[in-house]
Amino acid sequence: GRSTYEVPVFVTDTYTNASYIRSGYLPFNPLLNQTLVSLDTLELYHNLFMRCPWLGIQPFIRALCDLQGIRSKNSLSVQYSSAYDLYIHLVEAVRSKVLDALNRTTPHWRMLNNCPCCQYEVVGEPELPIRMLIAIDGNNSLKRFQRRESPLGDGQELGVEKERPDDRVRGGDYFLQEEQVNLWDESQWFKWPGWTPKEKSPKVPCEDRWSNMNEAKC
Repeated sequence: GRSTYEVPVFVTDTYTNASYIRSGYLPFNPLLNQTLVSLDTLELYHNLFMRCPWLGIQPFIRALCDLQGIRSKNSLSVQYSSAYDLYIHLVEAVRSKVLDALNRTTPHWRMLNNCPCCQYEVVGEPELPIRMLIAIDGNNSLKRFQRRESPLGDGQELGVEKERPDDRVRGGDYFLQEEQVNLWDESQWFKWPGWTPKEKSPKVPCEDRWSNMNEAKC
């Protein structure tokens, strides 16, 4: 049979899609409304993808089909991809409305308000012998960065990029946009009036032992 679910339509909803979402489902195609996917399934994949970006939609759909005891089809992956994109847009729209209601949309709000308490200084308070303790995450965050092939030659050059180009606008209030980051590139320093760059700092001893401290590999 077809993967179609009959969902009751709420009388108070103007649009059928709104009724589906209220019931916990999202259409694979908002215009046809023939096949639905639960919001719980979309949320599960979203959290898995945030922890492991290499988990593609196709193996995820195949795993769901195995659990249901049905044969996987390529069309399901295409449909799910469309629904997932719609889910991300909805989540971001809701998040933006919440931040706006809380007055947290001013420029640099996250940077100005999300600092840990150990970074606040109170007038007249004695200075601590150890100002801050920092714990490293074991480079787990680096796993979300761009993937490349093995370095070429003597290892001083980056390998060929393995990621598929993605020209979508991202960042929001957490990451800077690409144009903003490029302003800090060394090639742009001459555009800053009244500022002369200092000489580069001496070599850091950790560069010989830690690859992520090697400037040539960053």
